[in-house]
This record gives sequence, structure tokens and C-alpha cells, in this order.
Amino acid sequence: MSQTAAAATIVRHHEIQFTARRVSDGPECVFTVVLEQTLAQSTDADDQGRTAQEWIRRTLHGQVLDAVLGASPSAENLALHLYSGCADFVPALTAVQVSPEPGSWVTYRPDGR
Repeated sequence: MSQTAAAATIVRHHEIQFTARRVSDGPECVFTVVLEQTLAQSTDADDQGRTAQEWIRRTLHGQVLDAVLGASPSAENLALHLYSGCADFVPALTAVQVSPEPGSWVTYRPDGR
């Protein structure tokens, strides 16, 4: 009789905050981003989260989002932009959550869930 051990799945969350303006004459907003990474085993996820945080701060912090995104600065477009930018730094990135204001979250998952 053959037994197959189920691989343990690890879900990591990397929380990052940055400040930006949605449009040039708009108020500064504090955005909270959570990157969700689903792994089959433990990795250097903390280093990957720091690399993603550096990229987010370099490309978005203090910027005008409609200029950076090239689209409407909605939370949905921001989540998609962040997923596209962070996927190279965070292997097994499964979701990006964006909170444009306390208590409000938008989630982007490439598989559409």
C-alpha cells in the first residue's frame, strides 16, 4: 500500500504601507498593501517581501498614481499594477490586497477567485 504525504502549504503575508496621491491635485493617501504568497515549503520569503517593499516604495511612494499607473487610480488598478510589478520579486505570489482607506480592501488574484 502506497502512502503519499501531503505537502505542507505555507501562506505568507507581507504588509507594506506607502503614501501617494491618486491625482496631482488630490490629497495624500496612505495605502496599505498585503502581498500573499503560497509556498510548498519555507523559503527566504522575508527577503522577497523586503525586495517587493523596496520596489513599491521606489515606484509608488510619494508619486501621483494616475501618472504611474497610466490608468484610473482605482484600488483595483493599483492591485493589478502591484501584482505585475511584484510577481518577479515574490515567487508564488497568489494575491495582492490593497486598502485605500481603513476598513476597505480590494483583492487581485490572477486566477480570478
